[in-house]
Amino acid sequence: MENLLFHPAVVHLPIGIAILLPFITLLFIVLRWKGRMDNKCFSFIIILHFLLSISAYAAMATGDKQEHRVEKVVEKKHIKEHEERAESFFIFSIILLATSFALYFTAQKNYFISATSALLLLQFILLFLGYRVGEAGGDLVYKYGAANAYLSPTQNIGTGTMPPSENLGNGDHDDD
Repeated sequence: MENLLFHPAVVHLPIGIAILLPFITLLFIVLRWKGRMDNKCFSFIIILHFLLSISAYAAMATGDKQEHRVEKVVEKKHIKEHEERAESFFIFSIILLATSFALYFTAQKNYFISATSALLLLQFILLFLGYRVGEAGGDLVYKYGAANAYLSPTQNIGTGTMPPSENLGNGDHDDD
């Protein structure tokens, strides 16, 4: 059971939701502006923000559980960078959840589209933060060899770089 990698499976859910949220919010704004949707439909966006925050927390929790094992093969500073980016993403997702919740209950009908547009801009910031978390996580695996923590010594996959002889080929080129 210890070799099951929950963290790589769990982290994709908050990133997927963060990708979808701006598009769904934009769709809501357009439909609301055209009068085809009322403010009550905004509750779906609140639910997505809630799921985002819960899944971001789950991703952090599973990362914490696997951190000690990965520390054996990756320098702590690289793990810490990924962890700090994940915490920023999680905190910002909580801020957006609170913002969307407050928007639903406090925005007047006349200002609802404008306020939702501001939320949309914040969602793009969240998307950028999610990208940065994923970038640091990808570096852990592909640049620093974090996956080696889960392989036997004979299965070591390296740090993602190939020796020059394998990288360049044998020099024979058939360009003609």
